[in-house]
Amino acid sequence: MKNKFLFGVCYALCLLLFLFGVAAFVFGNPEGGISEAENRALAALPTLSAQGWADTSFMSSFEKYLTDQMPYRDALLDASDTLRAQFNATDARDAILAINMEELLVDMNGEELPDLLDEADPADTQEEEDLIGVPPDPHGAEVDEEFVDVTGGGVAGDGVTRFRYKTPDGGTAAIMSFSKSAVEATARTLNAYRDALPENGTVTFLQTPYSQTANGWLFRPTYYCGWESNVEAFLQTMVKDGVYILCTPGILEAPMQAGEICYFQTDHHWTALGASYMTDAALANCNLPIVPYAEYSYTVHDPFYGSISTEMHALANHSISDRLEIPSPLAPTTAGLYKNLDVYMRDVAYMRPQKTNYMAFLGGTNSPWFEVITGFHTGRRALVICDSFGNAFIPYLTPYYDAVYQVDPRPDYNWETMGGANLREYIAHYEITDVYFVFGTGAGIRSRIMTKTVLEYLG
Repeated sequence: MKNKFLFGVCYALCLLLFLFGVAAFVFGNPEGGISEAENRALAALPTLSAQGWADTSFMSSFEKYLTDQMPYRDALLDASDTLRAQFNATDARDAILAINMEELLVDMNGEELPDLLDEADPADTQEEEDLIGVPPDPHGAEVDEEFVDVTGGGVAGDGVTRFRYKTPDGGTAAIMSFSKSAVEATARTLNAYRDALPENGTVTFLQTPYSQTANGWLFRPTYYCGWESNVEAFLQTMVKDGVYILCTPGILEAPMQAGEICYFQTDHHWTALGASYMTDAALANCNLPIVPYAEYSYTVHDPFYGSISTEMHALANHSISDRLEIPSPLAPTTAGLYKNLDVYMRDVAYMRPQKTNYMAFLGGTNSPWFEVITGFHTGRRALVICDSFGNAFIPYLTPYYDAVYQVDPRPDYNWETMGGANLREYIAHYEITDVYFVFGTGAGIRSRIMTKTVLEYLG
C-alpha cells in the first residue's frame, strides 16, 4: 500500500511537470520577452539544427526556454523568494546588497545624498562610480593591480587611492576610488581648519562607507575576507601637524572579523559600538584615557529594523534584525540650539532613547548650531562637523570636553540661512580646541561638501 502511494505521488508530480512543460511550449513567447521581476531578457525558442542536436546545445537552450516560459513564473518566483527569506539569511543579505542606496537615502529621515563633485576639475574623475556604497559583484569585481603605494609619502601611477575588499587568495577587488585632486582638496580644507584653532588644537577626519559596503565582505565570505583603504595614508601625507586621519576599514576590520556588530544590517548607519571604536581611535591620538564601551548604560531595542528594512520584504518578515543600543550620559548633560552666532533658540533633548530608530541618537540632526554641555570640566571644547554618522559618534566624546558642538553642512540643514556667522567666528566665540569631521562617503572625500562647502563655511 505504501509503495502504491509513493508511486502515485511520483506519477502525479511527473505528470504535473509534463503539463507545465507542454503549457510553456504552447503558450510561451518564442521571442523570449522580458522579465520585469528579474530585469532580464528571457530565453527565446531555439532553432533546431543538426549541429545543435549533435552537441546537445539545442536541448540545453530548449530547457532554458521551457523554464523561462513556465506559466505563472513570476508568482512562483515571488513565493520562492518569500520562503527563502524565512529560512535563509544569506538570501536576505544578498537582497540588502542589491538595494539602490541612492533611492533609499533620498527623503529617509532627512538623510539625503549631498551634491557631489559637480564643479570638479575634469581630471577629477573616478574609475568606480560607487558613490552610494554598493559592493561589487564578486563574479565581476575589478581586480585592482594599481593599489597606490604611499610608503614614504609618495604616490604612484595616476594618484588614485581606493577602498578595497580582500580576497582569500591574497587578491583584492576595488570598491570605490579617490582621485589625487579630490584628496588634495580635502587636505586644503583640513589644513584651513587647523589654522583656525589654538596652537594645541587638533583636527580629526574620518569617512565611512554605508553599511551595505561595510558589511559586504562579511555577507559574502566565500569571496571576501576583509577590507582595506589607503586613501587615509595618502591624505595624511598632505596635512599639517595636529591633523589626524583615521582609517575606518583598518580600525574596524579586526572587531568585525571577531563577530562584533559595527554596522547595522537593516539600516545604512554604523552601530553605537562601531562609532565608539572610531571615537576611541580619535581620542587615542590625543593621548587621552579611553572610557570603555561597557562603562555606559544603554537603552536597548531588540529587535530593531532600520532604514533598509523598509525596502525589503525579506526583512519585513523578520529574517534579519538588528539590536539598537542608545548610551546614557555619564554625567548630567543638557543640549540646546543656537543661531546667528549666540542667539539662543531652545533647549532640546540630548538623546531620545524612547525612539526605536537611528534618530534616538541626539534626536536626529539638530541645526544650525547644536550645543551639548557635558557635565565634565576638562578645559577643552569640540566641534563635530558631520552628517548623521556623527550622531552616534558624539556621545562617546562627551567625557573629554566641557562642551561638544555639532554642525551638519548638508544643504537641508539651514546653516546658510540661520548660521549668521562663519565657522571661524563660531570657533573663536565658543573657544573650540578640537574639530572632528565625521562623514559617510556620500559627503566625504569625493563630495562637494568636503572639498568645497565646509571650506566656504569657515570664511
